[in-house]
Amino acid sequence: MSAQLISHDSEVIETAYPLTTFPVIIGRGSQAHIRLNDRWVSRANTEILAMDGSLFVRDLGSSNGTLVNGVHVTQSPLRPGDKLTVGMSTFVVTEDGGALEQTEGSGTFTLRAANRTERSDSDQLTRAKPR
Repeated sequence: MSAQLISHDSEVIETAYPLTTFPVIIGRGSQAHIRLNDRWVSRANTEILAMDGSLFVRDLGSSNGTLVNGVHVTQSPLRPGDKLTVGMSTFVVTEDGGALEQTEGSGTFTLRAANRTERSDSDQLTRAKPR
């Protein structure tokens, strides 16, 4: 199974973040792979890992926490259909058929928003705003 996060946010038209290189850091800092411009999000808020073909999420000691299906977690498995909330943003975990593998280092993520596609190195990935 390979997976992606789909953003369900009133300010952003549905955005897909494929999860292809792990770990994936979600936060507002420059080191985050998925960068959120949200004052409720820590610089490095949440980490997504792949182990033995499964996804896991871990809160990185953030001030406002990480929620899975509305419940605060320090770490938790992530399954297709789960809702992951970081700050004011909620993502739905989906699977798209390939294999999940733990891969160290930076990689590329594809960001899809509205009617445009942007490819960016993981250190440069930011959330798209509608124009």
